[in-house]
Amino acid sequence: MDLPKTKAYVILQLDALQLEYEEVGTSGISVLIRGKEEGKTILLRADMDALPMQEENDLPFKATGPCAHTCGHDLHDAMLLGAAEIINNHKDEFAGNVKLMFQPAEEIFKGSEEMIANGILENPKVDAAIAFHTGLDDTPGSFGYYQGNITTSSDNFKITIRGKGGHGAYPHTTIDPIYAGMVIRDAFNQMISYEITGNENTTLTLGQFSTGSNANIIPEICTLQGTTRSYIPEKRNHIMKRMEEIMEGVEKITRTKIDFYILAWRCYVLYGRAYHCHCVGHNT
Repeated sequence: MDLPKTKAYVILQLDALQLEYEEVGTSGISVLIRGKEEGKTILLRADMDALPMQEENDLPFKATGPCAHTCGHDLHDAMLLGAAEIINNHKDEFAGNVKLMFQPAEEIFKGSEEMIANGILENPKVDAAIAFHTGLDDTPGSFGYYQGNITTSSDNFKITIRGKGGHGAYPHTTIDPIYAGMVIRDAFNQMISYEITGNENTTLTLGQFSTGSNANIIPEICTLQGTTRSYIPEKRNHIMKRMEEIMEGVEKITRTKIDFYILAWRCYVLYGRAYHCHCVGHNT
């Protein structure tokens, strides 16, 4: 949510275009371009946030600090600023309005939620929204679209497994969280392979498996993080339900204690068992 340099740059360019803007929430920016007469309102959205990682290359435009636009959001802003100039130059040729949305915190699923809560979709009410993302699937200069869904839901999750640590020479005195993590990983793979058909394009992947401090010490805690994506709400619900059931089963099998956290678009209640859920609107 904290992007002072990018926000200041966008505002500088909007001022140069003599476009009035409104700051929305912590770091969001909204611009309204009115056409020659009343009509519908289309929103164009670009995300602004960077990632907390140092850019490691020798390109002349690389970021020099601890953060970098390594997901291409700086390019998104450049394109929306270019669109702002073109649309503003032709505003006497169309009816209705175009609203521009410069959004922070796409990476942590909070920026759109905050801007919506602060009225980005109102005054005037937005009839349709358009967003896009850069990709590596085709040649530079090309533009792709689909009839139907083009992006999936995106739900990040974190699993903390708590066991009982001890010396590697006495495994019978411990409760091994690494074993529990391996069982979870295998169960996830089996669930996707056997319960989701190939044409449903649903993924469940682990990006982090962290534990341990030495070769001869069985750790107390193991942490897994990953993401699940789907085009189909029913399959998304199925995955959430089955992940929760897998957690319950692995707890019983391995005698560990498992905390399951989902950063999700929608809250789910599964068999009355509470787990942490942060609800946002993202990629759906």
